[in-house]
Amino acid sequence: MSYMYHYTKRVFLLLFTVLGFQQAMAQSPAITSQPSNQLVCPGVNATFTVTANNATTYQWQVDNGSGFTALSNGAPYSGVTTANLSITGVTAGMNGYIYRCVVSGITPPNAVSNSATLNVDIPAVTGQPINASVCTGANASFSIAATGSNLVYQWQENQGAGFVNIVNGGMYSGANTATLSLTGVTAGMAGYTYRCNITGSCSSSATSNIVSLSITPSPTVTAQPVASTICENGTTTFSITASNATSYQWYQNSGSGFVPVNNAGVISGATTP
Repeated sequence: MSYMYHYTKRVFLLLFTVLGFQQAMAQSPAITSQPSNQLVCPGVNATFTVTANNATTYQWQVDNGSGFTALSNGAPYSGVTTANLSITGVTAGMNGYIYRCVVSGITPPNAVSNSATLNVDIPAVTGQPINASVCTGANASFSIAATGSNLVYQWQENQGAGFVNIVNGGMYSGANTATLSLTGVTAGMAGYTYRCNITGSCSSSATSNIVSLSITPSPTVTAQPVASTICENGTTTFSITASNATSYQWYQNSGSGFVPVNNAGVISGATTP
């Protein structure tokens, strides 16, 4: 009888211990819905939400680049100890901030939510255009790289009286894309400057650096060579004068078409004026 009593007592204690452990485990917090990334315009509000079972307290944290720290209620934050964190009047400087929630229950351990990022939709230039230098009549282009959603590009040109929007047509194409193309530039365009203005889904905008167009004038012959009549074994010279010249090459036609001549035999100065 005593043996059966002690045996029953041990079973009861074991059962009580197991049930107590299961009850404690059932009271530990468990996150059932994670916070999600937010994309908002500057000046508007944002909310991060977490859902958890067996939760008794919530504590939202922020990582603004130096690790996670606990938030306190106060502008722009509210609801920092609830399931819903509210941010009033998001600023551009908060772009990239990361948030998470630590949930506590009756029994440990705490549950930590996934991290969620606050993205402030502000267009930004990530790749600037560069100056272009081309010859008269050649083509030129300027390109830009940018981040943001629903970006709209507008290239502008300054001919000396201030920047104005470029419209597609004539030598211009891609005026509302990331790459502006100029076809057949003229000598008169030397010194023109360009920039690109970018807007996105929100009211904010970004403007690229200013770049310039340099034109290398085409060479022009200002004094032509003249015909020469000489005696056999005589010597003669053909001369030319040119502006914007960087190199010269004389040609000779012996009856089968012009071919370049080399310095050899009776010829010298084949690559000079």
